[in-house]
Amino acid sequence: MISPKTLAGFNAKGRRVASVARSIVEARGQLIARIDEFWRYYCDPANYSYMQRQFDASSGKEIDVYCAAQWRDQDYIVQSREGAIVVSLFWEGRYLPLTKRGDQEIIIPVATRHDIEQILAEIKHSIKTGAMDAYLVNKPSLPST
Repeated sequence: MISPKTLAGFNAKGRRVASVARSIVEARGQLIARIDEFWRYYCDPANYSYMQRQFDASSGKEIDVYCAAQWRDQDYIVQSREGAIVVSLFWEGRYLPLTKRGDQEIIIPVATRHDIEQILAEIKHSIKTGAMDAYLVNKPSLPST
């Protein structure tokens, strides 16, 4: 604990911070980690790998399987569709809204790698700051347009 005298020496103040439910903190961390992992895959699929647990029917045991150069989920965060780049974020059975209007896909006609990285960074920032908390744990209705 920092003493009031020490705080006064730095001309600093203390303040209370509202606590956040553990499930939301965990969901934020998982979603940010998923975006970071996808970015590593997107930048260089040849160097992306992971271990996956699978059931081996012949031995009746779970085994670790090495998976290289393939994304671990069915849903890609960044896709090329119809001549444009589409960014969407699938989370717990639904697509999360990525704009204040509630749009669940961001469509970029011409995008550089830097543009995509900037959009993913903005999404991560909104997750980290709690702007998407209402959509991470429960399923509220989307904002009206």
